[in-house]
Amino acid sequence: MTTLLEWTKNEAATKAAELELLVELTAKEAIVPALLVRNLLPILAEEPGLLVDVVLQLTNPNCDYTAVALKDYQKAYAGVLNAPGVRAREVLLRALEDSANRAGYAELADEQAA
Repeated sequence: MTTLLEWTKNEAATKAAELELLVELTAKEAIVPALLVRNLLPILAEEPGLLVDVVLQLTNPNCDYTAVALKDYQKAYAGVLNAPGVRAREVLLRALEDSANRAGYAELADEQAA
Protein backbone atom coordinates (compact mmCIF):
# COMPACT_ATOMS: atom_id res chain seq x y z
CA MET A 1 0.00 0.00 0.00
CA THR A 2 1.34 3.41 -0.97
CA THR A 3 1.42 6.02 1.74
CA LEU A 4 0.41 9.61 1.13
CA LEU A 5 4.02 10.73 1.46
CA GLU A 6 5.22 8.16 -1.09
CA TRP A 7 2.43 9.10 -3.47
CA THR A 8 3.24 12.80 -3.13
CA LYS A 9 6.93 12.19 -3.86
CA ASN A 10 6.07 10.02 -6.87
CA GLU A 11 3.60 12.61 -8.15
CA ALA A 12 6.17 15.41 -7.82
CA ALA A 13 8.82 13.33 -9.59
CA THR A 14 6.40 12.49 -12.39
CA LYS A 15 5.45 16.13 -12.90
CA ALA A 16 9.12 17.16 -12.92
CA ALA A 17 9.88 14.49 -15.51
CA GLU A 18 6.93 15.59 -17.66
CA LEU A 19 8.06 19.22 -17.52
CA GLU A 20 11.62 18.20 -18.38
CA LEU A 21 10.28 16.31 -21.40
CA LEU A 22 8.21 19.32 -22.51
CA VAL A 23 11.26 21.57 -22.24
CA GLU A 24 13.32 19.09 -24.26
CA LEU A 25 10.64 18.81 -26.95
CA THR A 26 10.36 22.60 -27.14
CA ALA A 27 14.11 22.98 -27.52
CA LYS A 28 14.09 20.41 -30.35
CA GLU A 29 11.06 22.11 -31.95
CA ALA A 30 9.23 18.80 -31.74
CA ILE A 31 6.49 19.75 -29.30
CA VAL A 32 2.86 19.37 -30.32
CA PRO A 33 1.24 22.82 -30.70
CA ALA A 34 -1.48 22.13 -28.11
CA LEU A 35 1.12 21.11 -25.52
CA LEU A 36 3.15 24.24 -26.19
CA VAL A 37 0.17 26.54 -25.72
CA ARG A 38 -1.10 24.69 -22.62
CA ASN A 39 2.33 24.61 -20.95
CA LEU A 40 3.80 27.90 -22.13
CA LEU A 41 4.49 29.44 -18.72
CA PRO A 42 5.79 26.28 -17.00
CA ILE A 43 8.17 25.66 -19.92
CA LEU A 44 9.51 29.21 -19.77
CA ALA A 45 9.74 29.12 -15.99
CA GLU A 46 11.82 25.94 -16.19
CA GLU A 47 14.00 27.15 -19.08
CA PRO A 48 13.82 30.93 -19.68
CA GLY A 49 16.34 30.59 -22.50
CA LEU A 50 13.64 29.03 -24.66
CA LEU A 51 11.79 32.35 -24.99
CA VAL A 52 12.93 32.96 -28.56
CA ASP A 53 12.27 29.33 -29.52
CA VAL A 54 8.74 29.52 -28.11
CA VAL A 55 7.96 32.77 -29.93
CA LEU A 56 9.35 31.42 -33.19
CA GLN A 57 7.31 28.22 -32.86
CA LEU A 58 4.12 30.14 -32.05
CA THR A 59 4.57 32.43 -35.04
CA ASN A 60 5.77 29.78 -37.49
CA PRO A 61 3.36 29.83 -40.44
CA ASN A 62 4.20 26.19 -41.19
CA CYS A 63 2.86 24.95 -37.84
CA ASP A 64 -0.76 23.88 -37.69
CA TYR A 65 -2.29 25.38 -34.56
CA THR A 66 -5.89 24.70 -35.63
CA ALA A 67 -6.03 21.71 -33.25
CA VAL A 68 -5.46 24.02 -30.27
CA ALA A 69 -8.74 24.90 -28.56
CA LEU A 70 -9.74 28.53 -28.14
CA LYS A 71 -10.03 27.85 -24.41
CA ASP A 72 -6.35 26.85 -24.31
CA TYR A 73 -5.35 30.05 -26.09
CA GLN A 74 -7.46 32.10 -23.70
CA LYS A 75 -5.94 30.43 -20.63
CA ALA A 76 -2.40 30.88 -21.96
CA TYR A 77 -3.07 34.51 -22.84
CA ALA A 78 -4.56 35.26 -19.43
CA GLY A 79 -1.68 33.46 -17.74
CA VAL A 80 0.94 35.49 -19.59
CA LEU A 81 -1.03 38.69 -19.02
CA ASN A 82 -1.42 38.15 -15.27
CA ALA A 83 1.65 36.18 -14.20
CA PRO A 84 4.25 38.17 -12.29
CA GLY A 85 7.76 38.45 -13.66
CA VAL A 86 7.10 37.22 -17.21
CA ARG A 87 9.96 38.22 -19.48
CA ALA A 88 8.99 39.81 -22.78
CA ARG A 89 5.30 39.73 -21.83
CA GLU A 90 4.21 41.82 -24.84
CA VAL A 91 6.15 39.62 -27.25
CA LEU A 92 4.54 36.47 -25.86
CA LEU A 93 1.09 38.03 -25.99
CA ARG A 94 1.57 39.05 -29.64
CA ALA A 95 2.89 35.58 -30.51
CA LEU A 96 -0.18 33.98 -28.92
CA GLU A 97 -2.45 36.41 -30.77
CA ASP A 98 -0.71 35.64 -34.07
CA SER A 99 -0.95 31.90 -33.51
CA ALA A 100 -4.62 32.07 -32.50
CA ASN A 101 -5.42 34.29 -35.46
CA ARG A 102 -3.85 31.78 -37.87
CA ALA A 103 -5.83 29.04 -36.12
CA GLY A 104 -9.01 30.90 -37.03
CA TYR A 105 -9.83 32.54 -33.70
CA ALA A 106 -10.67 36.19 -33.17
CA GLU A 107 -8.20 38.52 -31.51
CA LEU A 108 -7.40 37.14 -28.06
CA ALA A 109 -7.06 40.63 -26.59
CA ASP A 110 -10.66 41.33 -27.66
CA GLU A 111 -11.78 38.00 -26.17
CA GLN A 112 -10.14 38.83 -22.84
CA ALA A 113 -11.84 42.24 -22.72
CA ALA A 114 -15.29 40.71 -23.28
